[in-house]
Amino acid sequence: MDSNKVNVYLGTQVDEVTDAMVKRLAVKAVNITDMLARAYTTPKGVDGLKILSMAAGLAGYACHKAVSEEKGSFHVVTSLEGKEYYFSDDVNAYLYDGATSVIGLLLGLYGCRYPDADKPDVKPAIEKAAAKAGHSDYRIAGLNPNTLMEEVMTCFDAIKDTLIIPNCESPKEWPVLMGIVLQSVADEIMRVSNPREVFDITVDIILYLSKMDVNSL
Repeated sequence: MDSNKVNVYLGTQVDEVTDAMVKRLAVKAVNITDMLARAYTTPKGVDGLKILSMAAGLAGYACHKAVSEEKGSFHVVTSLEGKEYYFSDDVNAYLYDGATSVIGLLLGLYGCRYPDADKPDVKPAIEKAAAKAGHSDYRIAGLNPNTLMEEVMTCFDAIKDTLIIPNCESPKEWPVLMGIVLQSVADEIMRVSNPREVFDITVDIILYLSKMDVNSL
């Protein structure tokens, strides 16, 4: 993941303004991908599940944080345990509305890298994330979402003032930046693992953590 620029795969053509934004953020994304690679490198190499889950979690959480920062709307659902989960069309727009949405970028990668494979349908994952919100026994690839969320929030707070805010023109770009980081990480992991399994795990993490914050723990 060491490079001067992160390559971005777009599944559909975008306008000149959006293309310029993507190219600008791709240059900045390399610092975050390198940081994650250093954090999750072991003597045996990069810990694939840990770096993928962190990158996916950061991308999903960035959607939530962008809406919060922009004073967007949330529909709050409280679980039987008193934990809060957040549903919002504003969040959904960052998640899967267009080529530069978080899941749009992931679909762009998958389509470009594996053009002969069937295009993944994310609707079942969207429905599952909504149905599982608040279930204390729910696991994603064996991971406890609450534990992952704590790690994601800690990481996001640690890099927000140094690697996120200075590199974005507004919070609206936070999900795009983190989506580009995730695309780069997922690309590397897909090369050494089953690409469809990587895609599915990644989408599950993105969607579930986009509905969480500290009040969900």
